[in-house]
Amino acid sequence: MRWRPSIVHSTTPKAGMIAMLAAKLTGVPFRLHTFTGQVWQTRTGLMRKLLIATDKLTVWGSSLILADSHSQRQLLINDGIIDSHKSGVIGRGSICGIDLSRFKPSGSSRKQMRSQLGLSDDVIVILYMARFTVDKGAVAMAQAYAQVAKSSTKPVHLLMVGPDEEQLTEKINAELHAAQGKYSLISYTDKPESYFQCSDIFCLPSFREGFPMVLLNAAASELPVVASRIYGCTDAVEDGVTGALFEPGNIQELRDKLISLAESDELRRYMGQRARSRVENYFAEEKINQQLMEIYKRKPIALDVAIDIDESAVYPKV
Repeated sequence: MRWRPSIVHSTTPKAGMIAMLAAKLTGVPFRLHTFTGQVWQTRTGLMRKLLIATDKLTVWGSSLILADSHSQRQLLINDGIIDSHKSGVIGRGSICGIDLSRFKPSGSSRKQMRSQLGLSDDVIVILYMARFTVDKGAVAMAQAYAQVAKSSTKPVHLLMVGPDEEQLTEKINAELHAAQGKYSLISYTDKPESYFQCSDIFCLPSFREGFPMVLLNAAASELPVVASRIYGCTDAVEDGVTGALFEPGNIQELRDKLISLAESDELRRYMGQRARSRVENYFAEEKINQQLMEIYKRKPIALDVAIDIDESAVYPKV
C-alpha cells in the first residue's frame, strides 16, 4: 500500500533532518519539526559548525518549527537557526505534557520504596534522575553532594538513577568516597515515579537542555527542584517559588541551594506544593495534546507566542 501523508512531524536531530528533507522533496504539504535541545551548545570548532548546519537543513525542509521551551526558541532565533515568523511554542512549553495520575505524591509508595532502599523516614533524599553524562551534570552532582553530606546538619542520602553512558561510575564513586553509605547508584528503573515519590528534593545540574520533562515529573510529584540556570530549565522552574536555580558548573552555589532545602521542611513543602500546582495549570498531558491537535488542524492560535505567522507559507492548502 502506498501512503501519501498530509503531515510529517519529527523530533530528534538526525531523524528530524532526514524526515524534513524527505517530506519536502516528496511534496508533503505540512512538515513540522520540534526541537528538544541543541547538542551543539556544548561543542566547539568544526563539530559545532556541522551540527548547526544539520539543524539549518532541518529548518529549511520544514513548514513550521516548534521549540519545546520559550527560552530555547529565543536562543535559536538569536543564533540565526530559525525565523520568528515560522516558529512557536505550545503553551508554556513541553513536548507532550505530564501524566498527573502517574506522577503525584504517594505516602504508601514513599514508605515502600524507602523500605526497599533501607532508608528511614527522617532521611532527606536528594534525587538525580538522568543519564550519567558530563553534559547532564552527573559529575557535578557527585561533587556538590559530597560537600552536602559533609556539611548538612540533617541526615541526607543521594539517589542517582540512570544509565551510565560515559563510564562515569568510577569517577562518581571516587568523588563520593567520603560519603560511603549516604548514596546509591541505580542504573535502571521502569517505575521512575516511585523514586520521585520516595524523595524530598530533585536536582538536575545539567549544562544543556531543551525542556527537561524530568523537572516537570518531579514538580508533579511535589518535589522542589534545584536546576542549572540554562535555557529549558528556566522555563520548567520558577526560581524561588517552585525551586531554585544556580549557575551551571558552580558547585559551591549548588551545594548551598541543596543544603538550604535539606534543612527546611517548611521551604520544601512550600515549593513542592506550588510546583505541583504549576504543572496542573500549564503542563497537564491533556492540555498539551489538545493544543498540538489544534496545530495539526492548522490553527496557529495554539502557539503561545506573539508572532505573525505567514499562514500561506506555514499552512499551505492541501
